[in-house]
Amino acid sequence: MPDSDPSWDEFITLFRSSGLSLPEDRLPVLFAAFREVRAWGETIRAYETVPGDEPANAYAVASILRAGEGSA
Repeated sequence: MPDSDPSWDEFITLFRSSGLSLPEDRLPVLFAAFREVRAWGETIRAYETVPGDEPANAYAVASILRAGEGSA
């Protein structure tokens, strides 16, 4: 990768500071994944959701159990 690519410089800095070791010939593959994750993150941040569009994350236990289950 060209040393002038800021993404490459950031990737190498993050990779080396992580303490991981990987053969040099594998770095380009990991760098490609790094760039895809960065692009995905930018897409996610650009997408605005209305709180009402989000799925509910709380349920009434009685509504998801079969009759008679869970009664103590």
